[in-house]
Amino acid sequence: MREGLRHAIFGILLLITMAIIGSYPARVLFVSRTQEKLVVDGSLATILLFGLIAAVLCASHTIAREIETGTVLLVLSKPVGRVSFIVAKVLGILAAITLFVWSTSMCTLIALKSATDQFRFDPYLMGGVFAAIGVSCLIGAGRNYFAKRSFPAACATSLCVTITLVATVAMFLPRWEQNRYLWARGSSYFDPNLCRGLILILFAVWAMATMATALSTRFNMMSNLTICLVIFVVGLMSDWFHGNIINTKLADLERMMLSWYFIFVPLVLLLWVVTIKHFHQRRNLKLRVWEIHLVFAMLVGGFISKAVADHINQVHLQEPAPWMKAAARGIYEMKNGVADAVYAAIPNWQQFWLADALAKGSIIPGTYLLMGALYVFLFMFMFTLLAVAMFADREVGKQMIG
Repeated sequence: MREGLRHAIFGILLLITMAIIGSYPARVLFVSRTQEKLVVDGSLATILLFGLIAAVLCASHTIAREIETGTVLLVLSKPVGRVSFIVAKVLGILAAITLFVWSTSMCTLIALKSATDQFRFDPYLMGGVFAAIGVSCLIGAGRNYFAKRSFPAACATSLCVTITLVATVAMFLPRWEQNRYLWARGSSYFDPNLCRGLILILFAVWAMATMATALSTRFNMMSNLTICLVIFVVGLMSDWFHGNIINTKLADLERMMLSWYFIFVPLVLLLWVVTIKHFHQRRNLKLRVWEIHLVFAMLVGGFISKAVADHINQVHLQEPAPWMKAAARGIYEMKNGVADAVYAAIPNWQQFWLADALAKGSIIPGTYLLMGALYVFLFMFMFTLLAVAMFADREVGKQMIG
């Protein structure tokens, strides 16, 4: 946990996320009677997105960079096995991400309570959020100067404490309306339904952190971030993709086969990137990089030219060839099974981001939380096993340690 908190990028992401969520009450002045929905939707989306980025960066800094530089040899040379190393890294990253989500969740509860009035936000609670940020930075600077502690780690831990204190005070305050507190109505506690929604967000970030940790054993930071973002976006749209694939008709597939050559475009682009990445390992030293770019650019240009020519000639109105119909029928017969398998394999992040349900006032049952927790723990267990398997024969520092 300490190793993840010591990185400056973690502290920067935490402060940025807190500042964004803390400023949402000021933006509700530009909406009409939907100020609470804006705060909830924006806060949940901010925590989920920045939590993913923080998880990937923490995993890359604590594992991928140590593997690339060989500093992991200092740990593995001791009586510490690779399994213990990976499990400890996973638990440490999860602890750091839990602190991240806890702090931002407290800020979300405060922001929602300060935005209850449609025309005026609560300046005291909103000021308390930024005061907690400022005090935490001062504490971090003081501990860094006097105790030689890491500033990002000291700032993050102190911010967790200060924002929790502000949230505790805010929980017992009455509702804010017409530029004053309605003390006669008593305390206005936090919405327990929103707390359940924040717990689901924590589950989602845990899953993404474990996945990023497993990928960091083989990929560098940029590759890891790219893969995780793709899985994140596809997971958010998995319901849409699955529904459209299931509802695709045979006639639509036959028309799509008229543009069969588009299948090779992503393959050519992938081969292009891989070839350039491994260009220094070429056997023919006379080969120049511009020649490779020229060949692949001509291939992509050929596909685009073919598409333009087909559009001009209105090929999509023609009758598909018999082999196209046969291929379309084969795809049609197996598409449902493949779509169901991929849909089950890819995490559906929409099941954890319940902003729409919270906006409608729907109650999140406790059984839903238990099912979500069971799914996430199984997901984390599988990716931890994957991380152990991927790291078992990983070359570290040009050496192999069993």
